[in-house]
Amino acid sequence: MKNIITLVKFDLKKYWSISRIITFMIFAIIINFFVLVPNYFNFPVTEIKINMLTIMQGLLSFFVPVSVLFFTGAIIFSDKRSFYLRTILTRPISRDEYLFSKYLFSLINLLIATLFFAIFPTILSFIIYNDNGESGFFQYFFTYLFYIIEGLLFISISITLSFVVNSYLNIFMLAIWIFLENTLINGVLANFVSYSKSLAIITDFFFPSGFSDAAKLIGNVGVLFWESLLWGLTALAFFFTLSIYLNLKTKIDTISE
Repeated sequence: MKNIITLVKFDLKKYWSISRIITFMIFAIIINFFVLVPNYFNFPVTEIKINMLTIMQGLLSFFVPVSVLFFTGAIIFSDKRSFYLRTILTRPISRDEYLFSKYLFSLINLLIATLFFAIFPTILSFIIYNDNGESGFFQYFFTYLFYIIEGLLFISISITLSFVVNSYLNIFMLAIWIFLENTLINGVLANFVSYSKSLAIITDFFFPSGFSDAAKLIGNVGVLFWESLLWGLTALAFFFTLSIYLNLKTKIDTISE
């Protein structure tokens, strides 16, 4: 565990340059400022009832995948290309420790991003505007938890792709993956897929929407909630296991250009 923490600290220091911190804070200020705009211009928001749980779900559904795209570009390939991976593994550090450090690094960045871009705006909205929802603390907590776990699923897919593709192509492929999940499966092809059991199984397994679907069904004790959650856990287990396998098989002395 000590080696993992050391690697994560090094990656965080290397990633978070002054310019990145400034850019991140500017975007965070802009996002939170938009929450204040209706109140600042005296719009009649006091007469509007706003469901904060819905707002948080909307923010998380956008910023979780976007954050993963920003933080995991070429996350493995860049280390192979610079021979940093070979340098690390010549020390008393195992391949598993290296891989888990990448997961932890990505997860910490995801938590930071969602804190500034989703949690703070939601809290600010809750303070300023009315909330017509009857959501309790645990509904907010599990909604956030499920979206974070879905982010971990995106991270596992991105890391897996980064073992086998060059440069930032893993992010491009993950972006296409998310686009298909949001547009084709839930939109254009939804009815077509529903008529085929095999296609339905493939889409449930390979398109990472199980955790977000479960988050939207919180409070529903029916089968749909547990079905969505189990599909998400299955997909996470698959890609996590695949990343471990590729980590064990990857060559550290050669790279493909």
